[in-house]
Amino acid sequence: TKKGIDIVAILDTSKSMTAEDFKPKNRMAVAKDTLKEFIKKRKNDRLGLIAFGSDAITKAPITYDHSIINHHISNLSIGEAGDGTAIGLAIATGINRLNQSLAKSKIMILITDGVNTAGQIDPISATKIAIKKGIKIYCIGIGTKEGAPIPIHHQTYGKRYARHPNGQLILTTFDDTILKKIASMTNARYFNATNTSELKDVYKEINELEKSIVETSKSVEIIELFPFIIAVIASLFLIKEAIAIRRLTGVKT
Repeated sequence: TKKGIDIVAILDTSKSMTAEDFKPKNRMAVAKDTLKEFIKKRKNDRLGLIAFGSDAITKAPITYDHSIINHHISNLSIGEAGDGTAIGLAIATGINRLNQSLAKSKIMILITDGVNTAGQIDPISATKIAIKKGIKIYCIGIGTKEGAPIPIHHQTYGKRYARHPNGQLILTTFDDTILKKIASMTNARYFNATNTSELKDVYKEINELEKSIVETSKSVEIIELFPFIIAVIASLFLIKEAIAIRRLTGVKT
């Protein structure tokens, strides 16, 4: 029976997610924390989790066991799926997770801070497949268009920031054009979150837009017919016996 909502969260784990424009935390830490808060509000839904970079890895299949999802969110690490940003591949992996879903509503929440730079699957081609499967893709762009420096950890000097050969800071790139298109094509929404409070508001709005459809059980009054059937049979038996007795009393010896 179709019911509720199946949700797959797709989280970018590329190195640019270490950018610290969400101070004192980086983008990755804030994305993980706020995603957990969102999950708390989806008690009646099944959830799955995908981490992606230049590859896409299913961390947890769709399940009602939200503790498993939260466990894997906590243990996500920067770079575990590669350094690129394969948005098309991430969407295709999400489609595979939702392909057998019988839920009334199937959605993905794509959380990324970059443009598509890797993968053999074009994001728009993957999105067209999602449309055929009845999947909506909410896109959350994390970060600002101005970009932010990317911290690196040097064995000798400790925390430093990535720089070009000329010494200029390397800033994260951000282009939400493709994310807006993906959301629009699937009848969903695109959001840009540049700080923690905005990201919380994004999840709150998605929560309001995608209310769970929980089927309420209908009480059915069951009328037990067995006693009535027994009574009818007994009545017919008594009538038959009465007729037989009358016939016997009417016979002359």
